[in-house]
Amino acid sequence: MNVDVKALQKRILEKLSGVRLTNDESLSENKRIAEGRKQTLLDLKKQKHEELEKHLEELHKQINVAGAKIKDHLGKVMQNEIDDLVKFNGEMEREMKKNESLCSEAVELLASKDYEYVVRRGQELCDQLDASLKADLKPPPEEGPAFSASFIPGKTDPDMIEGICGKIDVMSKKEPAPQTTPAPREEKLAPKTIGAMSKKEPVPTTTLAPREEKLAPKTLPVQSPSPASGAAQKVVGGLRRTTSVSVPGDGYVWWGGLCVVDDDTAWVGGEGVVTQVRVTGGQTVRVCKTVRVCDGESRSYLTRTDDGMYVSSNGERKVYRVSEDGQLSLLSSLTFRPVGLTPLSPGCVLVCGGSKGLYEVTGRGAQRVDLGGSVESPCDVAVNSDGDIAVVDFDGGRVCIFTREYKLVHTYSPTDMSAPFRPSGVTCDGDNLVISDWHGAIHVLDRRGVCLVVHRTAGDCVEGPGCVAMSPSGRLWAMFWGGTVCIYDMV
Repeated sequence: MNVDVKALQKRILEKLSGVRLTNDESLSENKRIAEGRKQTLLDLKKQKHEELEKHLEELHKQINVAGAKIKDHLGKVMQNEIDDLVKFNGEMEREMKKNESLCSEAVELLASKDYEYVVRRGQELCDQLDASLKADLKPPPEEGPAFSASFIPGKTDPDMIEGICGKIDVMSKKEPAPQTTPAPREEKLAPKTIGAMSKKEPVPTTTLAPREEKLAPKTLPVQSPSPASGAAQKVVGGLRRTTSVSVPGDGYVWWGGLCVVDDDTAWVGGEGVVTQVRVTGGQTVRVCKTVRVCDGESRSYLTRTDDGMYVSSNGERKVYRVSEDGQLSLLSSLTFRPVGLTPLSPGCVLVCGGSKGLYEVTGRGAQRVDLGGSVESPCDVAVNSDGDIAVVDFDGGRVCIFTREYKLVHTYSPTDMSAPFRPSGVTCDGDNLVISDWHGAIHVLDRRGVCLVVHRTAGDCVEGPGCVAMSPSGRLWAMFWGGTVCIYDMV
């Protein structure tokens, strides 16, 4: 078979040229595709980089704003610390001046020829100086614990600021330095009469107001209740709030800064003044008159009489009588800081003195009452229609009921409450006792001390009630923290 070799070679070369051309075209296309993908990746990388730079710039702005706010917050916290230190220094200076006054009187006593008065008054001065030296005046802590806070990606700026400022508040927060009263030393010479004390003006002691310590209430053995009186007693099934208003005055006066004249009118205690207010339309408060009790800071506690009221001035250590037209007259000067009070008989009032005890105060002076150690720190007192005396023991977490001869007949100290019983005020509608519980309740007791009603006040106000007072027609006024007064009908 004859084969044309040259022709065959030519055909093979042509075939190979076609294959090579096809391969070259494929390679060119693949290269073009690869270049396109590479450019796409570069563009995407550039875009992501720009977005990241914008995000970082925004984060820097947030951090700068947060830093400025935190710096401002820290400045406010530091200013509060400085204010606390200034206040503490002022208290120390006042204590030093009081001690100098006590020492001056002690020097004057050496020249007195009244031996009995020298011994008695000298013992009192020693007690007062000891109490001043033991007074629990502590400066605020110099610094708090260190803290660290890191920025968490994804959190918004307000969340970060709130979290860091919250840590600052927690670490800088401290309980205010309580005004304390050391336990008094056992009296070696009980005063026989107040007459000798009236020879000299009583010197202000260094006793401060009772502490508001959150102690668990102590439970005393419950005594047998006194027999019920033959008279029919008004039955109370509950309390219905009719009015809630804010009144002028010092909201911190929550033991006895309230005295009701009628259903719509009351006197409210304040710093150095007492103010008569009238509630009209159930929501409008109108100031009727203001009586200045003293100049300076001195909390006022009130109680009603048939023809006026009595006012105890805590800072001045005095009890005044206020007539219906607002005229002020001194009943007696005291050697302790008075708080709650109530009329006992014409010209005589019972006055609570905190850890100093309970006193009968007349125009001749003050005589301490022997309660047999049943009450730690009386802060308010009331007398029912039988003449029984109810004494509120704030620190002890109880209300003790005594006969007119101060014999203990009943102790009310509930233990089934959701919070410890912290009685702060008491009033009486003739038959029933009404007790304010600082942990959000009002307790109504009958004349034997049996609980009739416990009204929860959580829906009436935030904190309290503190003091309570009854109108002549039987409407209950209750003062809450900050000066809010709620008026209730007893149903």
